[in-house]
Amino acid sequence: MTFLIQQTLIYAVPLMIVALAGVFAERSGIINLALEGIMVFGAFIGVWFVRILQTSDAILSLKQSGNWVALQGVELLTMLVAAAFGALFSLLLSFASINLRADQTIGGTALNLMAPALVLFFIRIIANQNTLQMLTGDAASWFMIKKSTLGIDKSADLGFFGETFINKVYLATYVCILLFIILSILLYKTRFGLRLRACGENPQAADSLGINVYKMRYAGTTISGALAGMGGFVYALTTANNCASTGDVAGFGFLALAVMIFGNWKPVNIAVSSLLFGLFKCIAASYASIDINGDGVVDTFDKVAIGYTTIPEINYGFGASLNWKGFDISVFFSGVANTTRIISGFNLFGQASNIKRSGQIFADVAEKRWTLDNQDPNAPYPRLAMKKVDNNQQASTYWLRDMSFLRLKNAEIGYTLPRAWTKKAGFSAVRFYVQGVNLLTFSDFKLWDPELSASYGNQYPQVRTVTIGVNLNF
Repeated sequence: MTFLIQQTLIYAVPLMIVALAGVFAERSGIINLALEGIMVFGAFIGVWFVRILQTSDAILSLKQSGNWVALQGVELLTMLVAAAFGALFSLLLSFASINLRADQTIGGTALNLMAPALVLFFIRIIANQNTLQMLTGDAASWFMIKKSTLGIDKSADLGFFGETFINKVYLATYVCILLFIILSILLYKTRFGLRLRACGENPQAADSLGINVYKMRYAGTTISGALAGMGGFVYALTTANNCASTGDVAGFGFLALAVMIFGNWKPVNIAVSSLLFGLFKCIAASYASIDINGDGVVDTFDKVAIGYTTIPEINYGFGASLNWKGFDISVFFSGVANTTRIISGFNLFGQASNIKRSGQIFADVAEKRWTLDNQDPNAPYPRLAMKKVDNNQQASTYWLRDMSFLRLKNAEIGYTLPRAWTKKAGFSAVRFYVQGVNLLTFSDFKLWDPELSASYGNQYPQVRTVTIGVNLNF
């Protein structure tokens, strides 16, 4: 239950704060479809700011000395910076929609297209790769609050409340919840909020009362941008769990719009909707993100066994035979079940330690792999390489294959001549027959013979043979 609540909050809080960002914009009269793009930009700015701070010896000394209070201050400062740049980025939408009277949907879509391109451009310049990460450590080691952070022994039991809301949590989660409450009150219980909503509901009436509609709409959109930028960094920090920017926030901006609409633009409904959506996201992603060893980080040390072993749990066989007026037919089937294998090797990836084997790949791989001409993100096989690519060859359920099969191991049909015919020739019995071995195999696995004890099919397969013969008995 503790894990479920913590993970639900991690997914729900960015949705909640960004959905509120959409409410501020729409209540002022501007439809902010650019939430996704602003989140992407905010995540980039936050990670970049943390990366810049990590170049400072003073900040590194705080980490080495275990000054967790100062590190939480760094986290809060980064949230403010991400919010500020998110607000700055949202001014593009404000100017286009308010001053130029451009179509708000087109303007928001344009920013959603521009943000990832701009972010990836800067990431390539800064890091010369497609991902911007912290210089040292990760989000959990720098900013996560754990029992050891507070000087409490790891084995100590804090009870349900303590284990859920104090251990392995981020301060950013609670700051966003507090901001959500304060800004909801600001929007619905203050003069500023009343004027802002009036500008969205009836701008002519608001203008007749002396309210500057342009300024109020700029204010609403700027607050929206600040919250979305902050939400982007909080997503990168807590939900993505690695404080990295890749030009993507997994569609959380669009999902926040759905939460806003589902919550009918009301803060309480939005909070409940965010928790509901967060729970569903948690359930969907929990299997791949469970902290098995309890160190606060999901990494290679959290790997667990998957599937069955390569030795079948079930071996079975059955057969039948039939005789009728000299004809005889017999079949025998054998099979295995509850067995799986992780497939790998140069036949799938192109790389081989022996240059003679390089490029010797299966036809299925050659036809369905990712290439520059076939840039399918769902291609069954990765781009081939002459060197080992560790990321492609990680043992996972993606490469797990069911090796169960049913095989027609033996089939034979024969005919025994009538004894009256054979007796004259001096034979007690004459039988003609046709026999087949390994004639048919039924299996979901098609790359090679599933009975082979090989992860990449580098063994000689079972041979299909057909024999024609005659039995002569004297």
